[in-house]
Amino acid sequence: MPSAQLAEAKASAEAENLALPPELWESTTSLHLDWTARTMGTEQDRRAGLSPEQTAVEQIARGERTRTDTGVSIAEAITAEQQVRAVAAKTPPPAPAADGRRVSEDLAPTPLITDAQVPVQYREQLERLRTRLEERVMVRGAELAENRPEWTAALGPVPATPAKAAEWHQVAAEVEAYRNRYNIPAHETALIPKAHQQDPVAAALVARATALHKHSALTTAAPQTPGQIRQTVDEAHVAERVRTTPAPAQEAVEALRTTRAQAADPLPAPQAREAAVTAAATTPVAEETRRVLTREELIAHVVAQHRAQTQQTTPTTDAAAPHEPAPPTPESQKKESPVSENSEQPRKQTSGPAWHAKHAEVAKRIKVAERIEQKANRQEDRAAATRRAVDNSRRDGGRSL
Repeated sequence: MPSAQLAEAKASAEAENLALPPELWESTTSLHLDWTARTMGTEQDRRAGLSPEQTAVEQIARGERTRTDTGVSIAEAITAEQQVRAVAAKTPPPAPAADGRRVSEDLAPTPLITDAQVPVQYREQLERLRTRLEERVMVRGAELAENRPEWTAALGPVPATPAKAAEWHQVAAEVEAYRNRYNIPAHETALIPKAHQQDPVAAALVARATALHKHSALTTAAPQTPGQIRQTVDEAHVAERVRTTPAPAQEAVEALRTTRAQAADPLPAPQAREAAVTAAATTPVAEETRRVLTREELIAHVVAQHRAQTQQTTPTTDAAAPHEPAPPTPESQKKESPVSENSEQPRKQTSGPAWHAKHAEVAKRIKVAERIEQKANRQEDRAAATRRAVDNSRRDGGRSL
């Protein structure tokens, strides 16, 4: 980068970092801008300490000076280039991290995370972003298994084994991310359209989806049931809720939902499901002596608690909603008889001469009340006009134009 552009980039990064609001001072954006400014400043300091000969060579390489404006010969330039290549050959290229994570290299590459030349703070932020992306892939894949678009038919049913089910969720989430990146419409039922199948990333996704579909076709194990898929989605939401700190708006919504759940009428099914997830994630865990739970142990405990609560609620719900209504008992018939008699009594009173006479009298009273109200309004208007006239005469002092 030319020296002028280097100075301009440094000044721009410093200005953008200073213009950030206070709530973003510790964000990834602020750290990135700070790292950019410090990197540019380090490069400026390095260039300032170079010898005149090295300065001329680098300026020629950057296009800031013409090659004829130096005394470096072609042989010397070749020798210097060979020295640079010899040093670069000793540095191994960064390799991707093969740690069996839930996101592939195509969606979140890891060379910058494992590159020793990248600053530690920048690598830590990349690691956090990748971990967050893995959590979202797990949750979004489970949601796609429950509400399946048409293009998920190429993946086959969700396998029952946990490892294959996690692979199904990962492939589904990454395919959706690929479709969203290239704005593939929802009405496109193919997993990856033919126009994108020449892309190596798309080809890898298609190969992984084909392998999953073949596994489902060849295995004898039954796929997951809708109840198991629903439970997996809830457990993924519980784990995500434990791992992340909710935004203030989400906390306000959860508080309102908790208050609403305490009312007499029950919550709708979607809101009741979200309330159960929030309750399981926010319920304090019983403290054990001389032992602190790790995050993964806490997640496992909360998921198990939510699973047990769901299993207890399901039989009660089924028993409370039978397919056929139970026959009424004599006691209930006796209790309902006064109500039915009272409900039939108004029907008898809505006909006959007495009812018409009473209706006419009520209508007459309504008309009389309307006339009285209109008369009162007219009197108020006259009084207001009189007051305005008196005020005007006082303001003018009794003088006329």
